[in-house]
Amino acid sequence: MQAKCEICHKEFSQKIYLRVHMKMHTGAKPYQCEVCGKEYAKNAHLKRHVETHNARKIHHCDECGKNFTVQAQFEMHVRRHNGEKPFCCKMCTKDFATNYHLKRHIAIHLGLKPYHCDICSKDFTTKPQLVTHIRTHTGDKPFGCEKCDKKFYNKSHLTRHIKTHLGVKPFPCGVCGKSFSIKSLLEMHCRTHSGVKPFHCDICGKDFSHKSSLEVHNKSHTGDKPFTCDICGKGFASKSFLRKHVRRHTAVKQFHCEVCGKDFLQKNNLEIHMRRHTGEKPFVCDMCGKEFAQNFQLKGHMRIHSGEKPFTCQICDKEFVQNFHLQGHMRMHLREKNLQCKVCEKTFSENFHLKRHIRTHTGEKPYLCELCGKGFSDNYHLKRHIRIHTGEKPFQCDICEKQYAEKSLLKKHIKTHTLENIFHCQVCGEDFFDYFHLKIHLESHIA
Repeated sequence: MQAKCEICHKEFSQKIYLRVHMKMHTGAKPYQCEVCGKEYAKNAHLKRHVETHNARKIHHCDECGKNFTVQAQFEMHVRRHNGEKPFCCKMCTKDFATNYHLKRHIAIHLGLKPYHCDICSKDFTTKPQLVTHIRTHTGDKPFGCEKCDKKFYNKSHLTRHIKTHLGVKPFPCGVCGKSFSIKSLLEMHCRTHSGVKPFHCDICGKDFSHKSSLEVHNKSHTGDKPFTCDICGKGFASKSFLRKHVRRHTAVKQFHCEVCGKDFLQKNNLEIHMRRHTGEKPFVCDMCGKEFAQNFQLKGHMRIHSGEKPFTCQICDKEFVQNFHLQGHMRMHLREKNLQCKVCEKTFSENFHLKRHIRTHTGEKPYLCELCGKGFSDNYHLKRHIRIHTGEKPFQCDICEKQYAEKSLLKKHIKTHTLENIFHCQVCGEDFFDYFHLKIHLESHIA
């Protein structure tokens, strides 16, 4: 008669095996080593551990100095150094160092996920994945670092963490020589050289070099923000974004700007900030020579030349050059205006719009023209003003090559070619290219 586990639904031929299995879920470890006090869920595991105290560690790895009492474990370990992978998947020809890893890989092809979480209904390919996952619900972190007291859900994360203390980085990059503590980090790094982006978004077609980046990106389509700040309630798509945000509430801003007195959490943020004072713009566009203080600004600018608009609105299909433009546009659909001015109670969808509006109350004009000293409430109006001094006209008509200092003037000019949006006077039949001039014209009839 078969015995079935009510938690993960695994079946056993005898009840005694089920009782042993249940210890995995309950965390019970009744078998203790008399030598060092370490505890185990199974007697067989305790016996194997005791051998490490009794037996001579005759299997020595010459590569890293590690010792093994079991030859099979030693052979598996050696394969990590020499790169030997004798177990091959017949479905995709991928190779593995152990038969266990091959079996786990084949389950991915077959779509097998026999291990079920009863708390959130998520399914897993292997038992260790389920066990680790359950700890995210219970908060149990049994693997602790002896040097810094940090705790982890599974042993592999602890092992990876310990290497940060030891400074061990045995995996060097063949291209740039940079070394990494674990092989998976090296593989991710190598994609920065090769440009390979194997993770594809089925919704917008965007590709990513890391699986975690794709998972975070997918939440931009679904709007899912499962990680919430306990201090202010703000939601985030990933745990790393949340951690970064929490530092703003808790961390000491130890990096101080000597020019304006502003403090920063990280040194690189201070360095970027200093460029505002020094005027340094190290990132230069190869096509037009325009300079930028930050690399992401250059990347966004390059899309103007390429015409690339990778961020698409799922409601109206409008495309945008930058993601924050899309986010601002989405709020127009959602009519989300949850940022309120405390002076006049006007609401805004964007924080920078609110800040700009507040300056109309305070009269603050922090953006100064270095040529004439005139102040402006925002950077956009300062840039537009500077063109009066320089004579720069960056907006060019593709049809007649006429140039303009402002984008709005170019748009108005283009209508003269396309005859788009003609405003017609119903009194005398005269046409105008914008409503403003039609309105002035109508007053002449009224007069």
